[in-house]
Amino acid sequence: MKKTNFHTHVYRCGHAKGDVIDYVNEAIKNNYEAIGISDHGPLPDYLFDRMKLEEVEDYLNDIELVKNKFQDKIKVYKSFELEYFKEFDSHYKKLKEKTDYLVLGHHYFDFDISSWHVLTKENLDSYYKEMVEAMRTGYFSFVAHPDLFCFRYPKWDENCIRATEEICKASLELDIPLELNANGVRKGLVEKFEGLRYNYPRQEFWEIAKKYGANVKIVEVPPGPPVLSTLVAEVYGPNYEDQIKVANQVKTILETTSDVVDTDWMVEAPQVEYKLEVDREKAMLNGIAPQQVVGNLTYLLREMPVSNLYDERSNNPVGITLSLADKDKTSMQDIQNLKIKGSRGNVVPVSDLVKVTTDTLQNTIYRKDQKRVVYVLADMAGALESPVYAILGMNEKLEKMQLPKGYKVNELYMDSPSDESDFTVKWDGEWQITLEVFRDLGAAFLVVIIIIYMLIVGWFQNFKTPLVMMVAIPLSLVGIVLGHWVLGAFFTATSFIGMIALAGVMVRNSVLLIDFIEIRLNDGIPIKQAIIEAGAVRTTPILLTTGAVVIGASIILFDPIFQGLAISLVAGAIVSTLLTLIVVPLIYYITERKKWEKNN
Repeated sequence: MKKTNFHTHVYRCGHAKGDVIDYVNEAIKNNYEAIGISDHGPLPDYLFDRMKLEEVEDYLNDIELVKNKFQDKIKVYKSFELEYFKEFDSHYKKLKEKTDYLVLGHHYFDFDISSWHVLTKENLDSYYKEMVEAMRTGYFSFVAHPDLFCFRYPKWDENCIRATEEICKASLELDIPLELNANGVRKGLVEKFEGLRYNYPRQEFWEIAKKYGANVKIVEVPPGPPVLSTLVAEVYGPNYEDQIKVANQVKTILETTSDVVDTDWMVEAPQVEYKLEVDREKAMLNGIAPQQVVGNLTYLLREMPVSNLYDERSNNPVGITLSLADKDKTSMQDIQNLKIKGSRGNVVPVSDLVKVTTDTLQNTIYRKDQKRVVYVLADMAGALESPVYAILGMNEKLEKMQLPKGYKVNELYMDSPSDESDFTVKWDGEWQITLEVFRDLGAAFLVVIIIIYMLIVGWFQNFKTPLVMMVAIPLSLVGIVLGHWVLGAFFTATSFIGMIALAGVMVRNSVLLIDFIEIRLNDGIPIKQAIIEAGAVRTTPILLTTGAVVIGASIILFDPIFQGLAISLVAGAIVSTLLTLIVVPLIYYITERKKWEKNN
C-alpha cells in the first residue's frame, strides 16, 4: 500500500532527534510514496523554543539536497508548521514562496508561552476564532491537530462543541483538511478528572467532524490498466432515481463485506449554485456596462493567464496568472464586496450591480456505452487482497435487495448489459482486468499444450507416447502450488506466465528420457534395463537444464512484481524435475511394457 506523511519534524524544532535524511531513509524503507518535512517554523521576534530565523535557509537546503538525492525513490516536500499572528503577514508570504505548503499548527494565540494550554472559555473563544481567521488567509494547506485545545481544557462542554463546529464549518467552506494526529494515542492514556482518556485526538471532536462530511481514506492505486478502483460495481437500470437507490444498497452490502474497505460511490451530494445576474438598469445608471461586470468577475474569480516570466535559470517559462487571493473569495459576501470602477470615476460594489439567486447544482450523470450508470467503488485490505474473494457469494446478497415491483437484478462479470429494462450489477475494476488476463493466459496455455503435443506426435509418430511426456506439465503444477504456499504469495498473472514458460522446459526433460529409452529399446534392450540406463545417462543434462532455470529465475524471486513468475519457474522446475525422473519412466513402463515385451 502506498503511504504518505506530510507532517514530519526534525531536530531543529527541539523535540525531535532525526535529521531530514534520517526520516527520508525511514520513509523509503517503509514504502512511503511521499514525505513532507514540516518542522516548526520561526516567526519574527520569536520567543518560543522553535527554529531560529537564521536556520531557515540551511533547513530548506538540507531538504533540497535530500530531495534531489532520492528523487527516483520518493517525493520529498518542503514545509513549515506555523502558528498564526496577523502582524506577521508578510513573513508568511515569504515562507510560502520558498516552500511547497504551510501547515497551521496553532499552539499559541498570544505571546504568552503557556497560552496554548486552553484553560478558560475566553481562551477557547480566542483560540478557535484566530484559527478560523488563519484558515481564511489562504496561507495554510491543512490544519494540524485542530483538537489540541482539549489537551488542558477542564472538560468537554458546550464551549468545546461551539469551537469544534466553527472550525469544521470553516474547514468545509474553505476546503482545508483537518489532520487527525494520532501522536496522542502513542503517548497513551492519561488520568483526568473525567477518567482515563487521550489528550488528543479527542473522540468528541471527530464525531462532530464526521457530521460535517469528513471522509478520510488511505487508497492504493490499482495496478494494471487504468480502472476506477480495485473493486467497481456498475449499476444499470430503467430509471436513474431507482438506480441510485439500488446502488446505495450495493454500497451497503460492500461496506458489510469482510476485507472490503474505502467504500464510496460516484453520486454527488447536493451542491448550492450561486447565480449572479447583472441588473442592467443599475449598471447603466452607474456608468458601468454589463459586460464590464461579467469581465471583471471572470478575471478575478478564475486564474486567468496574462503573461509569462522568463528566467535564464529556468528551462521552462513561468506562467503569470491574475486571480484574487483565496482569503478574498471565500464567501458570497466577499464577492459582493468587490468594487468596480465606473466611467465617471465612481467605485461601485458588486452587490449594487447584481442579483444573487441560489439553486441546486445539477449532478453529473455518468454513461457507459450510452447507458446511464452509477459507479460504486471499493478497495481491498486485510487477509484477502484479491477482489475475487469479495465477489464470491454476492449473488445471494444482491437477490435480497429491495427493488421496485416487477423488476429483478442481474449480475454480470464480463459482458455489459444489452438493455436497461431491468436492474443490472456489472462487476468491473481490477476484478475484470484480472479475470480477462487469466482468461487470455488460460487460452494461451491451452494453445501451447496443443502445439507441443502436435510437435511431439510429428517426431515420434505416435499419439500415446506424447501424452506420457506431457505428464511433466501437471507435475510442475504441484511445485508451483507448493512454492506459492510456502512463500505466502498469491497466484498472479506473472505466475501464470511462468507456468506457461515452464511447460516447454519440463516436456523437454521428458523427451530426453523417453527418446533415450526408445533408442535403447530399438537396440533390443529389455524395457526395464532401457529405463534404468536412460535415468543414469539423462539425469545429468536434465539437472543442468533445471539448474539453469532455477539460477536464472532466483534473481527475481523477491521482486514485488515478478515474484510470481520466479516462484513458478523455481519451485515448479525443482519439483517437476524430481517427479519427472520417477513418474514419467514409471508411467511409460506401465503403458508401453506389453508393446515392447511382445516385440522382443
